[in-house]
Amino acid sequence: MEPRLNVRKAEAADRERVAAAYDEASADEAVRAWLYGGLPLPPEMVTGYFAEFISRSIDEDEVWIAKAGDEVWGVAVWIEVHDVARFEAEADELAAVAEEHDLPVLRRGVRALRMVAAAHPRRYPHLYLHSIAVDPRRRGRGAGAALLAERLRLADEAGMPVYLEASTERSARLYERSGFTAEESRIAFPEDGPVLIPMWRR
Repeated sequence: MEPRLNVRKAEAADRERVAAAYDEASADEAVRAWLYGGLPLPPEMVTGYFAEFISRSIDEDEVWIAKAGDEVWGVAVWIEVHDVARFEAEADELAAVAEEHDLPVLRRGVRALRMVAAAHPRRYPHLYLHSIAVDPRRRGRGAGAALLAERLRLADEAGMPVYLEASTERSARLYERSGFTAEESRIAFPEDGPVLIPMWRR
């Protein structure tokens, strides 16, 4: 019998645990695998990035977690978008870090962020599923679906359209089951990178 999943917003006290869970769960995600693939990056920089990203997301946006007991099975980061200036600013911020450290992986990350920001829809406001990651050992056991269903329920109650970019055709099919429709446009990353599929749930 599967354990009962508890889905809720992460709080300040969850920062360290959620950052570690997100780091582990997203390690094989298509964009991250392409971003880090074959390029040097100090491990402490990766750990520090996820700690800062999750901490900022808890403070400024929404981080939802699916837990079974004390174990975090899945993490989802949601952003209510009113303009794309924040995404452009994030690209500029990473560009400054890339110049300081002179690391190819960071320059690749800047290109990806700028492409995503340029393609992001200008229809406001909308809810944006920035990312969702489930522990590889727990996949296929309902954590991702539970994370998605709970936040979509609240979006429906608020009459808020939802946007995301699926990173694989398989994930796009899963999102379609939750009412998302793929756009015709695609975001094709360079250097044999993944092709993102913009999707809407209106």
